[in-house]
Amino acid sequence: MRVSVLFNPGAGKSDRFAAIAGEILDRFEGHTLFTGEIDFGEILLKKADISVVRTSRVSFVETLEAYLTGFFERNTDLVIGVGGDGFLAHIALF
Repeated sequence: MRVSVLFNPGAGKSDRFAAIAGEILDRFEGHTLFTGEIDFGEILLKKADISVVRTSRVSFVETLEAYLTGFFERNTDLVIGVGGDGFLAHIALF
């Protein structure tokens, strides 16, 4: 399965992100993983075989949509969003 994971660096309770990232890596071991740059997932999902989607950051919404476009261009089967209600709603509506 091809799984894309995106963290919202501006979300509250980000102190839980490392534990969430660990669970994701455990549960999806052996699958193809994609994530966003730096604080959108790259620094949390430290794994040699994870692919990082690169984008030029403009506004938050444009960055989010660029990552999602990149994920779907890579034929992702599942998108996991880690953040608040608005972040997840935006992912769901994309």
